[in-house]
Amino acid sequence: MSSSRCALLAKAAGCLFGTILGTATVVGQDGPPRRTGAPSRNAAPAMRNDQPGSVYGPRQSPPQAPQRQAAVPRPTRGPINQFMPQVRRPQASWGQLKPADDAALERALQEWEKRSSQVDTLECTFTCWKYDIVVGKQSRDGSSLPTRVCKGIIRYAKPDKGQYRITEEAVNPTEENLEFKEKEDEYWVCDGNAVYEFNHEKKQLIERRLPNELKGKAISNSPLPFVFGTTAAKMRERYWMRLKTPAKLAGVETWLEIEPIYAEDRANYQTATVVLQDKTMLPKAVSLKLPNGNFTNYMFDPPAVNNPLKKLLGHFQVPRLPSGWKRLVEDAPPPATRPAPPGDVQTLRVQPGIKRK
Repeated sequence: MSSSRCALLAKAAGCLFGTILGTATVVGQDGPPRRTGAPSRNAAPAMRNDQPGSVYGPRQSPPQAPQRQAAVPRPTRGPINQFMPQVRRPQASWGQLKPADDAALERALQEWEKRSSQVDTLECTFTCWKYDIVVGKQSRDGSSLPTRVCKGIIRYAKPDKGQYRITEEAVNPTEENLEFKEKEDEYWVCDGNAVYEFNHEKKQLIERRLPNELKGKAISNSPLPFVFGTTAAKMRERYWMRLKTPAKLAGVETWLEIEPIYAEDRANYQTATVVLQDKTMLPKAVSLKLPNGNFTNYMFDPPAVNNPLKKLLGHFQVPRLPSGWKRLVEDAPPPATRPAPPGDVQTLRVQPGIKRK
């Protein structure tokens, strides 16, 4: 799959189960400078990594002893490579956690797993800020200004149905008082059997059929499963994590610093920050540092969770082909040439199969 397609799936997965988002401050490590003064009501608040209380503190020299098991050998090259576990990062950049810190992390993950498993349906609107370190501008105080600010809606139905759709974009993303206009942009639907992508630029509806081993659990094993209903064990298998909650927010929020272990996940993002609201243990904020050094921050409005009045099933049906568009179908690779990988490392990065109109 191309990098643009992978990026789309990452963005979609990062939003589908992001749930409640307030005004939490999240940034990526070693990224561009962020606004350190009082943010405007439309700005995505963020701290610098050298600021006291920042999620990302200075890097520490990693110890010699690895935190987890030895690396898994890289699979042979070929079209099935997307479905195989990749080389593991030997340890996190911060080294090995102390036993007390690891125990606290495990308690947070277990509570997170318990609470998120109770979410059957979800619907909410969101805003995302995208920062480009190459073409982006800076304000007078030296902080980075977003290159795009978008609004959209996400919908989720347990276990594997989801929708992500951008509906508006700011006319001038650098203004303090943002003015939005309607815009049909990124649009992604998963009905449990296939992933449907609307490519407005090419006027194509692309249907990517899921292999049998991903059906029924494709959402929880998506490129960003830490914002979906998942298990503590799967999180441990796939990510290096540590608690980084500022002292002033203890008991109110839980901050997690996350680094992907496998190369296939590192192709989507280098680091992530997830902020959980302690009252619900659902994500409030997600910030991603992308492989090219850019950042994307997500903020979510209060969601409708398990609301019987919200009829969501119609949003996950096979989409209709817009007038003047073409439908492309990418079949999943045949099972004979695609050995099933361990369930903990499967992702939605479906290898394109045979294309047909």
